[in-house]
Amino acid sequence: MRRWAILLTVLVLAGCHKKAADVGDAAAPAAAAAGDSAASAAGGEGAKTAVPPATAMPLAQLAYDYAYRLSLPSARIQAMYDWHQQACAVAGPSVCQVVGAALQKSGKAVVSAHLELRATPEWINHFRGGLDSEAEAAGGEVEAANTAAEDLTRAMVDNQAGLKAKTGLRNRLEKDVATRDGKLSDAVEAEKAVAEVQGDIDTQRAELAAEKTRVATSRLTLDYAPASDIAPLFGWFGKMLAYLAPIALVGALIAWIARRSSRKAGRATTLETPQT
Repeated sequence: MRRWAILLTVLVLAGCHKKAADVGDAAAPAAAAAGDSAASAAGGEGAKTAVPPATAMPLAQLAYDYAYRLSLPSARIQAMYDWHQQACAVAGPSVCQVVGAALQKSGKAVVSAHLELRATPEWINHFRGGLDSEAEAAGGEVEAANTAAEDLTRAMVDNQAGLKAKTGLRNRLEKDVATRDGKLSDAVEAEKAVAEVQGDIDTQRAELAAEKTRVATSRLTLDYAPASDIAPLFGWFGKMLAYLAPIALVGALIAWIARRSSRKAGRATTLETPQT
């Protein structure tokens, strides 16, 4: 009886050991797969971090200047000049401002006009888009158009850095003046130094504000000049000459052939006439 009890105990322990082994064997592939997944994830993350992140290139701070020369009939110059000023005024000072205007006359006739505007890029682009059609409708044309851009990035960065440094210096000097105990002359010198630094700060602030305004808006210069009254006549004469030149050439050729034939006929008549 005791021997059967021992044998039964051995068989139970062997079965438990086999089940544990089976569970371990089944768990091993899962653990391996989990390990491979973790490694893949780690590798993928490593690949992501290995590629440098895309960084946007800082935009250049550009100030645009546009210049146009309009050639118009003298009687139409002032009307176009007034219309462009009115268009700017209607847009409002926050969008467009007239910064320069001049009209020259000789008697009642307009000799020339000059207009300088500063406006937002959107308004300027819309305005420029209609100049050709406006000039053509007035019987003229846009003779010249120029675009220039100035990069103010370096100047703005320098002014910002200088403004920050001088503001810190002014604050330190003001603190020194407030806590200084000593001669009156020393206090006066310290206050003078504060005033000088403050003057530099005000100058740099004004320069930076002007640069920001030039970047945020664009300048448009318009020059109005009278179209030559003789130019249309010369254009018409040139067209007529181009039309008549071939006809004249053919006529001259026919006349030359006729004249030459007439001369040959005259010589033949002379030779055939008997001498007396």
